[in-house]
Amino acid sequence: MAWLNGTRIALIAAAALLFAGVGMAPAAASGGAAESSSEETAVSAGAIIYTSDRCYSPDHRCFILEYTVDASGWGTGVCFTSDRNLRSHTGHYDKISSTQYFYIFRTGEWRECASYGSGRTDGSGQSIRNNAAFGYNKDTWCHAVFYHEDYDGAYIVYPPNSAGLLGSLRNDNASSRAYPCSG
Repeated sequence: MAWLNGTRIALIAAAALLFAGVGMAPAAASGGAAESSSEETAVSAGAIIYTSDRCYSPDHRCFILEYTVDASGWGTGVCFTSDRNLRSHTGHYDKISSTQYFYIFRTGEWRECASYGSGRTDGSGQSIRNNAAFGYNKDTWCHAVFYHEDYDGAYIVYPPNSAGLLGSLRNDNASSRAYPCSG
């Protein structure tokens, strides 16, 4: 999806901040006055949703991708979290709701991202695909980040409770997956 970069991202960044949610899909705008404040509007078919936090783990055991690092080599707080396999770092299409989801970095969406970062906000609203510099594994499983979609190509593995630069995959990340670590 080469069209999802540069100027296009800058134009949709404000909309992404409105639509990105933590653990839920937002309701679509109805275009008119609300019928009732207690009713929720369903996501309209063909909607595009931007999301930054795919981690629903109740104990926050997630894998974190950071947009950039500070001078000491540590993530800066603009992140994306996940507790699941991501076949494509671009996003996914939900056939049931006819909704396209795009994965983006956001500032301070998740407490671990905000607590150790330097407070920088560059990268917020950017796609996570081919934009990550740093990985942080807070999960009990291993996580691997791959060069290509569908868990293919060169990869880097993060054992439980590890962190570090993506090395040769910096800004070349397309998918990631979790798996039990072998003894």
